Amino acid sequence: MKELILTIRVLCEPPHEVQGQDCKVVMIPFTGEASGEYFTGETIGTGVDTQRFWEGGKMQLSARYMLAGQD
Repeated sequence: MKELILTIRVLCEPPHEVQGQDCKVVMIPFTGEASGEYFTGETIGTGVDTQRFWEGGKMQLSARYMLAGQD
């Protein structure tokens, strides 16, 4: 049986791009909120989604954020 545990709403801001010698980096700032039966909260400050792209198709994704709320 599937059960919805948490809904997360993310609001993205305009991305920042940097083209380096070895790869391209895209950083997307965001804020958000989470709600569900077991937890309700929001991001502390602004999080960032970081995407790195190399020639040949290799990529790396990473997101940094913190949530504060009630569980």
